Amino acid sequence: MLSDRAVVALALALPLLPRPAFTAQIFFWRRLPRQGDWLPTAAMGAALACAIALFVQMLAVSAPGFPITASAGWRWPEPRGSRWASSWTTWRR
Repeated sequence: MLSDRAVVALALALPLLPRPAFTAQIFFWRRLPRQGDWLPTAAMGAALACAIALFVQMLAVSAPGFPITASAGWRWPEPRGSRWASSWTTWRR
């Protein structure tokens, strides 16, 4: 079981791991062995390992009988009355 600090660190590492690798490949691709193709791939693999660890932690900590749910609280805006909406509906027909 992971501590709270470890969970936060893994959650922060998910989006931050691949970015420096891609940046390094952009600037140093000629100097890296095999043009640096392994660097972003390894970073994405590390991010996947962090995501799997967080998922396993979430499944292990949840109480039995406690449903894991997700919901979205937004609605897409309706484009009624705009010029774009009328051109889109006439184009679709």
